[in-house]
Formats: sequence, structure tokens, C-alpha cells
Amino acid sequence: MQRTLKQVNAKANKLKVYLLQCTMHENFGDQQIRQLDDFIGDIYSYPYNERQAINAERKAFFDWCTTWTGKY
Repeated sequence: MQRTLKQVNAKANKLKVYLLQCTMHENFGDQQIRQLDDFIGDIYSYPYNERQAINAERKAFFDWCTTWTGKY
């Protein structure tokens, strides 16, 4: 099932909210990145333009997870 960019964005935001409630630990966000990948499914089943936008959203979530310091 293909997801829209809006659905992927909403899922990423929901995972961010969950992570903000967790304590910092090693591999922060690793499980949630995998959950987002599972939610997206086969990226190559999407049209090229949607695939690029979804990959950008996934990368933004990955970057957020890897750079989060627990401070605003």
C-alpha cells in the first residue's frame, strides 16, 4: 500500500513525539527509523517524484534522530 507524503510526514511527527517522551539512550531513534521504513514500504513502488519527497522526509527524520541532544 502506497502512502502519501502527508501520511509519511504525520507518521514521522508521531514518532518524534514518542521519542521526545523517552530518555536519551544509545541508538536513539533506531527502532523508530525502522518503523517509518516499514510504514513506507517498498520505496520503488512509488512514482519518482513521490519517492524523492518521501526519501527527503525519511532523511530529515533520520537526521533529527542522529542530532537530537535533548535540548531545545
